[in-house]
Amino acid sequence: MKKIFSIPFSIAVFLLCFSPHVDAQKKLTEGKAIFDITYPESELDEQSLSMMPAQSTICFKGQFSRTEMKIAMGTAIGITDAKAGVTTTLMDMMGNKIAMKTTKEDLEKERKKSGEKKPEIKITNETKTIAGYLCKKAVITMKMKDSTETKINTWFTKDISAVNSLHSGGTDLSGLEGFMMEFQMQMNSLTMKMTCRSVEDVAISDTLFTLPQGYTLTTMEDLKGMMGGAH
Repeated sequence: MKKIFSIPFSIAVFLLCFSPHVDAQKKLTEGKAIFDITYPESELDEQSLSMMPAQSTICFKGQFSRTEMKIAMGTAIGITDAKAGVTTTLMDMMGNKIAMKTTKEDLEKERKKSGEKKPEIKITNETKTIAGYLCKKAVITMKMKDSTETKINTWFTKDISAVNSLHSGGTDLSGLEGFMMEFQMQMNSLTMKMTCRSVEDVAISDTLFTLPQGYTLTTMEDLKGMMGGAH
């Protein structure tokens, strides 16, 4: 199958895995959150940036979450079952419907392969309100075996209970007890910022967390090749 997408693979999978973990006004355990995605100070050209997602819609209910966004030439969906430790990535692009299931064991292998170490999390006393929720600032430092570091500034709330984006993507976030309402991180030449615009207390159908018909299961290596061979 020919390559059908060309943004960096690490960015694409990160975005696809994005899903809420929110731990008081009464905690919200079921609902929908909408995030705006921007790319401040990114070094990519305008054409490349125009292919990047601008918004993410996240539905969450108990142990489940579903992230959906429009990407170049199609739609991307990530469904996470936090209890089972399984994330299913769905991509519908140019008539190709593919699905990839990732387990906790798969993610652990990827972490060891990349040399990613356990992140350091520093909770600060800074606060601000985002989409009506009081949030605290935390700084996450991700270290690799070659001593390189990535710092992620994030604002999180304890008033929503769902599955955190970086956690569902395989990053150990023990120590961050809340749902990330805003965060900014840099990966290579791309700086990505996600900010929650609104949160709705609405009923979510269980059918949103099941694998739709018509999708062909593939492997991570095959998916990398279809997305341009980036790592």
